[in-house]
Amino acid sequence: MTGTCKLPPFVIYKYLKPRPFTRRSVSVPENLGISWSANSKAWMTIKLFEQFLLDFEKRVKEAGRKEVLLLVDNFTGHKIVSIQDHIKIIRIEFLPPNVTAVYQPMDAGIIRAFKSHYRKRLIHLKLERLQIGQAAEVDVYDAVVMLEKAWRVDMTAKTVKRCWIHSKLVDAEDILPDFNSAGELPDLNVGIYSDGVRELCAAIFQLEEATADSGIVPNMTATEYIEFENVHEIEDPLSIEELAEFQALGDTEATEEADPDPDEDGDLE
Repeated sequence: MTGTCKLPPFVIYKYLKPRPFTRRSVSVPENLGISWSANSKAWMTIKLFEQFLLDFEKRVKEAGRKEVLLLVDNFTGHKIVSIQDHIKIIRIEFLPPNVTAVYQPMDAGIIRAFKSHYRKRLIHLKLERLQIGQAAEVDVYDAVVMLEKAWRVDMTAKTVKRCWIHSKLVDAEDILPDFNSAGELPDLNVGIYSDGVRELCAAIFQLEEATADSGIVPNMTATEYIEFENVHEIEDPLSIEELAEFQALGDTEATEEADPDPDEDGDLE
């Protein structure tokens, strides 16, 4: 919660060995600074959640932590089935239903700030490629490189701290060094994600100027662009029962193979 121990993002994709990686001779995605796994839906499952927890336990031990509290929302794929005996220093607390938007620090600005920084980098990459006459499409390799930098470089410890305070789970004076001697709390909304939004606005404007009516610029504000997934939810073709079964069991059918079609990835936004 102090932003001093930011672990690599856990990326879930449809294929363990996507062609954009193999074309660049990347056989170990973890060398890009991420944790990587896959299933046919690119969804979190109980199996992958347990994989994440084991990796989390290892990493916090290596970081010198003796005891860690991990807050987790009550998503159906977030369950522990078979690894209880392997979790030694992590205490896992699942948030009650319907409070994620209120108490989850990730939803108090961290996700939004991360998305703004990622999409700023996305716009800049498109602009750079267009300026040298290249296609502006982005593949999964590009996406991984950008998201790793957005998390490691752009997301500051200050942003993480302020989001924790914004969630009301901790007191400002416990983690904010700039809590002044008069006891006045700085504006928590400043610096949570406003810098990222301003930078994204500037990036969109640059791309708009450079491409005119090409249709490449998103026809929406920066804020709408950040929240795109929340506004345009893709309907799930599975029934509730099928979804629950997939999250519980996952699948391995598609994970061991590279994507069969070089154009399968499409343009990642």
